[in-house]
Amino acid sequence: MSGCIKSGEFDKDKDYFGDKATFTGARNVHVSYHKSYKVLTLGEQDRPAQTFVLLQCGAPKPALTGDLAKAPIIDVPVKRVAASSTTQIPVFHTLGALDSIVGVNQIEQIYRGPAREALEARHISSYGSSRMQIDTEKIISLKPDAVLAASSEVGEFKQVQSAGIPVLQDLDYLESTPLARAEWMKAYGILLNKEGAATKSFDSIAERYAEVAKKAKNAADKPSVLVGQETKGQWYVPGADSYMIKFMTDAGASDVMAQAVKGNGATPTDAEVVFKYGSKADFWLNGNYMSMTTWHGKDDALKQNPRYANLSAFKHGNVWNPSKRTAPDTGNDFWQSGIVQPDVVLADLTYIFHPDLMKGYTPYYYTKLS
Repeated sequence: MSGCIKSGEFDKDKDYFGDKATFTGARNVHVSYHKSYKVLTLGEQDRPAQTFVLLQCGAPKPALTGDLAKAPIIDVPVKRVAASSTTQIPVFHTLGALDSIVGVNQIEQIYRGPAREALEARHISSYGSSRMQIDTEKIISLKPDAVLAASSEVGEFKQVQSAGIPVLQDLDYLESTPLARAEWMKAYGILLNKEGAATKSFDSIAERYAEVAKKAKNAADKPSVLVGQETKGQWYVPGADSYMIKFMTDAGASDVMAQAVKGNGATPTDAEVVFKYGSKADFWLNGNYMSMTTWHGKDDALKQNPRYANLSAFKHGNVWNPSKRTAPDTGNDFWQSGIVQPDVVLADLTYIFHPDLMKGYTPYYYTKLS
């Protein structure tokens, strides 16, 4: 139901949520449905859970018991949202709900495209200069129905929570597969009463992803790949169960460090170890993702670390970075819309590793370092 129940028209026997969402891959979000409210749980697998009661607007408060009696209640569909992560913007854009966003952390970090232009046209407020510097009074003045926070920021929103504004953790980054991350769009659909649209969008993404993965599975070979970059003697290596390694596997490649690091996150590893095992990798990807400036050529990479010249992938011109959709005054769209377009990311990677399987394709996010 997209609107509120009119006064005097509440029916206790009516199911007000015709479209319902279910999660098939995401581990850190769960929803249960009741006649006039739904219960959204965030973080139940990898983090202490947050639970929220989402009450259909205009419905009377239900009789809640146990832990639910203490859970914050949010009227849905939400109409005013403060978004703390740039990854949230493409989801609202996809669901046709950008008008619900009344504040963002740093609008200058949003990729300059239709979504940012729409927000700027409405003079949307920025309430922070970084993730750790947030103007809580400004957020409170926006009177949002809810704040969507990157997990690391939740502690910064204590004052906002004390003002009675619910703060929801965005934990998509904890998911271990690209599709599980994208499936978090259903969580926003739940808040917006747009479960049908969110599910339809996700199902289309999953179908396209499967089609590309099927192509890559038929590849005659599996090239080796080195992922990441050196920073102050450390190399952040994606774990064997991480979404990035899943991308590589589904694109028909093999990460040279995948078995050396466990878990689903990126682990700082002695750069000497990585240079040793990664020196002969066929491809090197995402070498520029932690840099403040974009590499425009090999010279830029060598200025950061001359030892990159010893990498086989560097010597043979097989260095690719997801920097095609970025600019000095904007964020990198790969880390934004790429979260909800894993099918496109997979197509890029499959083209890089197996161009013969993707004839006529032009990479959307990735560009080759010249």
